[in-house]
Amino acid sequence: MEWISIGANVGVLAGLILVAIQVRLSTTALHGSSYQMWVASNMELNAAATQSDVSRTLSQGWMDSRGLNQETFIQFAYWVFGVMQMAQATDYLYRRGTLDETLWKTEMQRAALFLSAPGVRQWWDAGGKSQLTPEFVARVESTPSTLTTWAWDAQKGFVPVAMTGD
Repeated sequence: MEWISIGANVGVLAGLILVAIQVRLSTTALHGSSYQMWVASNMELNAAATQSDVSRTLSQGWMDSRGLNQETFIQFAYWVFGVMQMAQATDYLYRRGTLDETLWKTEMQRAALFLSAPGVRQWWDAGGKSQLTPEFVARVESTPSTLTTWAWDAQKGFVPVAMTGD
């Protein structure tokens, strides 16, 4: 009788170990899937920015959105909103434990860096931030950005430009 009890306990223990392994594998797969979706969404935003009319709009609106017309204002606003929604999604997935902390920190710094661009800040302060969760807005606004962005110089090509997300 005692051997049967020991055997049952070993069987239960082995079953629990197998379940733990399966949960770990499922969690790893979920993390990988979340990251793949994040990359795909980010690539779509980047692809949209390379369309000539959108890239012109982004160039015009980046430093000062006052030069945009009704059509280009909408392009600029929706593109910036898309970037911020991407950052908010990253924040959400990180807080749910499905994205890496390094990726989350970088994305939050990138969002803060975008806010240092005058045209983006104009959109944000005019009500763009009201389209995002208050918790995310507070996190972005309190995130210092140590990232460096770049600019294009016809003589030098790409050059680093220090911007702070203060």
